[in-house]
Amino acid sequence: MPVVSTEVLEILQGLGLDDERALNAARAVGDAQSAINDDTHAEVAKLRAAIGRLQDALTEELQAARAESQNWAAARAAQEKAFADLAAEHRAAFADQRKAAAAAETVHKKAQSEVTEALGTFKWLLVAVVGLNLVAIVIALVV
Repeated sequence: MPVVSTEVLEILQGLGLDDERALNAARAVGDAQSAINDDTHAEVAKLRAAIGRLQDALTEELQAARAESQNWAAARAAQEKAFADLAAEHRAAFADQRKAAAAAETVHKKAQSEVTEALGTFKWLLVAVVGLNLVAIVIALVV
């Protein structure tokens, strides 16, 4: 049953319509208002449903973005760890290389001093041999 607004009925009666015509017109206005209200409620329901779907889609996108961000952060952490491990390995290799170079330099200096000492000894032996040869020549000339 359509709702009849007393305000609308009074306005229509004030315009000079008899009671029955005013009542029919008021019912028509009530029916129109009910139809508009029904349409409005239907549109609001559609909008709420659309907003709900949009919210669900945005929530899914947000969750996917969070998961992707976490995956990226995990991958970056793994890369940083690998880089740190590689850097530590390189530092250790360079330290070993410096130790080997220092040891090689020590061996080289020792070998160099041994060669210098051997050359000094050889020089004195050569001088002694030349001296003995000279003595032998002098003895041969004298005898």
